[in-house]
Amino acid sequence: MFVKPEEQQYVTAELIRDTSFTATESELKNRIGNLRDAGYSQFTVQIVPGQEAAIEDWGRVFKAFD
Repeated sequence: MFVKPEEQQYVTAELIRDTSFTATESELKNRIGNLRDAGYSQFTVQIVPGQEAAIEDWGRVFKAFD
């Protein structure tokens, strides 16, 4: 994903954390666990072309909820 050069100053690590599921494995497990505890029963991950290996990373996250 790319932003316009004049908008780059607004794309901070905090913004990325707050608006996406970009985090460490333990943070992801915690955040998804919080969603589950709030009553959510489904979580969808989009794997983009060229990043197919990410399915293994997400598999480790989801295994925590078996």
